Amino acid sequence: MTVSRLVYLYLLRVPLLIGVVLVGLPFFALLSGSPGRALFENLFVLDATATFVTTISAIVLAWSLLLTGRLVLLNGQDRFGTRQLLRQNTLSKRAVLFAVILAAPMIVAQFFKVREFQLGREVGWNIFGCIAGALVAYLLAFAGLFLAVLLSPLGSQPAARTFPTLERMRRLLEWADRRTIFPAAWLSRVGAWINAHAPQGVRDGYIDPRRHIQDNQGNQIDNPGFGLPWAGHWLAFTFAIATFLLYFAIGVYKETYLGEPTSIPALAFVLLLLINSNWVLAALAFFLDRFRIPLLIPFLILAIFGTRAPSSDHYYQIQSGVSLTSIRPDEALEKRMHDQRPQKKPIILVATAGGGIQAAAWTVRVLTGLQRESLKWPSANFADSVAMISSVSGGAAGSLFFLNQYGAGDKHSGFQLPDQEGNFEQLVKMASDPSLDDVAWGLVYRDIPRIFNPYGASDKERLLDRGRMLELSWQSRSRIFGNLSNWREGVKEGWRPAAIFNATIAETGEPLLFATTDLGRKTPKSLDPKQAQPNRRSFYDLYPNVDVPLVTAVRLAASFPYVAPAARAQFQEPEYHVIDGGYYDNYGIASLVEWLDEAFEQLKASEPDQDLPPVLVLQIRSFPDDALVRASNHGWFFQIYAPLEHFHL
Repeated sequence: MTVSRLVYLYLLRVPLLIGVVLVGLPFFALLSGSPGRALFENLFVLDATATFVTTISAIVLAWSLLLTGRLVLLNGQDRFGTRQLLRQNTLSKRAVLFAVILAAPMIVAQFFKVREFQLGREVGWNIFGCIAGALVAYLLAFAGLFLAVLLSPLGSQPAARTFPTLERMRRLLEWADRRTIFPAAWLSRVGAWINAHAPQGVRDGYIDPRRHIQDNQGNQIDNPGFGLPWAGHWLAFTFAIATFLLYFAIGVYKETYLGEPTSIPALAFVLLLLINSNWVLAALAFFLDRFRIPLLIPFLILAIFGTRAPSSDHYYQIQSGVSLTSIRPDEALEKRMHDQRPQKKPIILVATAGGGIQAAAWTVRVLTGLQRESLKWPSANFADSVAMISSVSGGAAGSLFFLNQYGAGDKHSGFQLPDQEGNFEQLVKMASDPSLDDVAWGLVYRDIPRIFNPYGASDKERLLDRGRMLELSWQSRSRIFGNLSNWREGVKEGWRPAAIFNATIAETGEPLLFATTDLGRKTPKSLDPKQAQPNRRSFYDLYPNVDVPLVTAVRLAASFPYVAPAARAQFQEPEYHVIDGGYYDNYGIASLVEWLDEAFEQLKASEPDQDLPPVLVLQIRSFPDDALVRASNHGWFFQIYAPLEHFHL
């Protein structure tokens, strides 16, 4: 390989790296044994409409990679002083085939998982979605080329004569090539002015410097594109405009149905992010590489000037001025002790572990299954015997849907979901339905654009991030709109279980409990660092007279790494950031034991002669013991995905 070709590997690094992601993501997400399978496999569970949108996005991304790569190859000598590798700005059948092949793994990957994804009869519709999406992507490419030809000077777009298309469509391109929106004399004056005044470092590789060219017969004629952008730049610019219009159209459509399920899948949002990244990063690299400025420099400048901006942080919604009813753990047990002791039934405490969407679904499956079995009991059922649920991460999301069924009827007492008409199955489905589509929209349309405009968002706009989209998704399917304090109702009376949603404070590593009972603050009994334990903080201790929505409390306890952001309360002064409870205790047992100890201590202090009730502790784990990964050696690549190893979407 010659030196010039090695140079082009560097100059083409943006489209090459994004191309690797486009081709490699399906293999990384779906191959057995891949470390990314548990994280990304759900991206490829698509219906026919989602397949249609994904196909369009994948092929459009491949087209953008082709065009940005060709810009470097066509202008390498003028812009970077290296040997020219491509001289004809044409779009042949080979170029179209290259784009399709590049996008093919992303499009067809789902069909290698027909059984796992339970496609069944939907396979035919998904194939139709691929064909229709490819057709629409081709029409978008044609529209971008037509617009480029129409905007450029007469006869300056050779791609119009080589682009593979039907005869009638070719005539349309030839018609556009013989016309232009702008008068030729006006374009000539503009081009001459640009060529005379633009600095050479800016002009080289962008502006056509040839005053004369040869026609097909070898005669020298005036160059209609003199002083104007090269034909490849015209084409890339118009196609970029077309893709940005696609980006904004999808964003507006999704924003109209915030939190509601739509036909736009998370995979399409990932591809749209890659499309925009390719246009922006490739444009920056093409400009900066001339001056030997690393592509990392503008992002460091952006980070330095934007990191302190209010809009660059993530916030969660709060409600100030709230008066809370004090409920101690012993008060939550006292009513149950008197009601259940004659029945000789234990008080049940539940700890449900983290594990993403699998933990959410399994938590509801176990709780509703036990409730169904307990309906055969002659006395109180399982749900009425549950006194407290301590949940973490995905288990918190599952317990949210189960706990919401208490007091849901007109009587506002007890578990109100009857085991009929598939209610329990519907509840399991509610917990297992993915929210990746909403989270991906928040990432692509809110969080990343806000990086480039850290000072422009209002207080309301700052709240609408990918974490808030997760909350809206839960609200849409479960209709949970109350605050955490609202669930204190019924805890003291004994018909609603107490709840603890376990989170972690990012800055200190201490557990933060979103609880429906008051918990005394624990302090280390020894200054010996080997024996001292982190302080346990309650949200209401940290923020007196401040409340938080239920879905927000659960989202903070289930802030899966990179999926939901580390967020802080929306105050003016600096505040702690809250992250997934699994960073401290992924099983919920620690806070359950502390809650029970505190309840028993208070019961013994108030009634020393009273016998403590029998207690059954039920621990729900979303993965069997034999599914645990054995110890093994890892290379340096393990450090990239180590933070995600035990979190599953």
